[in-house]
Amino acid sequence: MQQPLAGRDVNVRAGGPASLFEMEQAAAKCAHPSVWRYVSYTAGLRGVTGKKNRKFLDSILLKQRIMVGDTEHIDLSVDVLGQRLDTPIIIAPTAFHSFFTPEGELATARAAAASGAGYAYNFYLSSRKYSDIVNDQPSKDGFKWFHIYLFKNRRLLKNVLANAESSGRFNAVVVTCDHPHDRVKNYQQPDFVHNMQDFPFLQEDGTLMPNFVDEHGKSYPLDSPEIVNDYALTWKAFEEVTTMTNLPIIAKGILSVEDAIEAVKHGASGIVVSNHGGRQLDSSPPAAQVLPHIVQHLRFAFPDKDIPVFVDSGLRTGGDIIKCLAMGARAVLIGRPILWGLAYNGQQGAEQVFNILRSDMMDDMRSLGVTSVRDLSAERVFHPVPIPMPQVYSTPS
Repeated sequence: MQQPLAGRDVNVRAGGPASLFEMEQAAAKCAHPSVWRYVSYTAGLRGVTGKKNRKFLDSILLKQRIMVGDTEHIDLSVDVLGQRLDTPIIIAPTAFHSFFTPEGELATARAAAASGAGYAYNFYLSSRKYSDIVNDQPSKDGFKWFHIYLFKNRRLLKNVLANAESSGRFNAVVVTCDHPHDRVKNYQQPDFVHNMQDFPFLQEDGTLMPNFVDEHGKSYPLDSPEIVNDYALTWKAFEEVTTMTNLPIIAKGILSVEDAIEAVKHGASGIVVSNHGGRQLDSSPPAAQVLPHIVQHLRFAFPDKDIPVFVDSGLRTGGDIIKCLAMGARAVLIGRPILWGLAYNGQQGAEQVFNILRSDMMDDMRSLGVTSVRDLSAERVFHPVPIPMPQVYSTPS
């Protein structure tokens, strides 16, 4: 019998990059210059948040226990809102995958499914049609989330969510809650429009998002005024989304205890602690540093609820993932590294990213003397960040 995916070793030395840092260097040589500027963009163009993400993750040390017996078989599987995930990694909602490989989001979905990982499909900013993803046979049984932004134009949102739920392909809906501006779009759009002829998947009218359509089913072009983030987001808008579907709703872009508690009060079933790799606000705190505070306070504020907390932003090694799981994350999300893999070698490149991380995790866990990620705890983190006494915050007036 074949050993379950969650416990199989992989050979990352079979060829190509052997770390995500090498993968980034290889991808930079493959991607179009406009695309590389897009994927590398950070708010303020100085990358302060990204650097702080890495500095904090690198500062965390792990506590080894040795001579503990059999560590051959490693179990990486976790339970996420009642669903098994063989690898505790979910591809973060990222945009326009056809910029990186001709198969676009299909390659991404297939890589995640083949690797036992999850995939948050970015509905509005996908370069492949929704129908392509839900009808794709190679990835049909893969773990998927359905991601949306709260754009100013929300006319079709109820039908979109109804279709996602009825398809049976998605385990949850992810809502990015911290986009009250169009910073990334305003920076990158002129570059893409100027180089449109270099991207064959773009239609002549500049259509980039085949799922973002008007009431007649016509796709909006890239420079349409309809594609604008809502500058007046409230928790009421988030709560309205929870009434449109029976799928669990996960709030993404949370960086404070107060906002995490507000999200749960307004119907969130899970939280993604994220600074988007520094793309939205420079000098925001490292997501991993905020993580244990939010985990601890949610447990105190909602003792009768199991609120899974996830984290992304700057994770580049299996050790990074282990640190976050030990500090209370149920699973992690990764964004840019998957795009690097797609740029380097399509679906196989994305699978190589997972192979690298899984191999890292399993060898690190053997060194720690732990055979299941479910046994990771704060005791494995050396000099953890102090967590203040929990307190329940009142709803802002």
